[in-house]
Amino acid sequence: MDKMTVHAIDSLDLKILAELDNDARIPNTRIAKKLRVNKNVVNYRINNLEKTGIIKGYYTIIDAYKLEYQGYRLYLKFQYADPIKEEEIMTHFVKLKNTWWIAYIKGNWDMAILFWVKNQMEMVGEMEKFFEKYRDFVEAHVLLVYYGIGHYRLPFAKKYLKGNAKFEHAMTGETVEIDITDRKLLEFLSSNARATLVEIAKELQLTPAAARYRIEQLKKKKVVLGFRPIFDIKKLGYSQYKLDINVKETAVIKKMHAFAKEHDNIFYLDQTLGYADVEFEIYVDNHEQFFDIVREIRSEFSGFIKDHRFFMFEEITKIKYLGY
Repeated sequence: MDKMTVHAIDSLDLKILAELDNDARIPNTRIAKKLRVNKNVVNYRINNLEKTGIIKGYYTIIDAYKLEYQGYRLYLKFQYADPIKEEEIMTHFVKLKNTWWIAYIKGNWDMAILFWVKNQMEMVGEMEKFFEKYRDFVEAHVLLVYYGIGHYRLPFAKKYLKGNAKFEHAMTGETVEIDITDRKLLEFLSSNARATLVEIAKELQLTPAAARYRIEQLKKKKVVLGFRPIFDIKKLGYSQYKLDINVKETAVIKKMHAFAKEHDNIFYLDQTLGYADVEFEIYVDNHEQFFDIVREIRSEFSGFIKDHRFFMFEEITKIKYLGY
């Protein structure tokens, strides 16, 4: 699939998108300086990318593990559910404050939901409420402990940024304490990552200097890991796949993670217990490219891959890391 036939964007647009993908809070003046164009050009281009829906919003990558949250992933396979019922189920999960990433998928599963919860009983309670209402429409499900996620850049951004492309990794480990104002700040930034300091200060009744200080402290504590746009990847010409791999020996897993960091098309690294040894999310121009990448991985790690499976993402309906 040719990106340019999907939406008319040029190389300057892609460079601007790459800069935003690396850090959505980067000032337009800094983008303009890096790209050697007028600031008004950058302003116009970003506004246009937002108006056309290529940029759907901006979110903050938050390591909720550091706030003593536990991560879970739920996969659902439906039965007897028409599109209206599927939409109802999707809405059920989108409205929950403890869900932070949700998608329709095509393959062995129909829907994927990621949760942050304070304890196991909170997760049990959410599952009980869901099945009390929708059990008849679920053919199968699997609930997994989700203990880590690595965030890479989009393919065009990796190519443009090269060694400057950022990588954020949230994972279970040490926790930190924050106050109620920080919590409110994180909730606001979760879906307003590009808000100005003046806007943030007004929302939280702080001074801009105090807002900046709190953000910097949350970054220093590695609670806030980064800021990114929400892209409509279809308008950029991409399809998104999930590739799950089981390996012969665990020693190869670190090598596969290092491979993912260098590969242009690998976007997420998911880490769960009891599902697959290695889980990659991959952005490609077309289906053939995905299968080429699968063959590339199987060749690179020949003799170590026991089996693999995959599915395709149809639509991501929620990205909001925290919503207290």
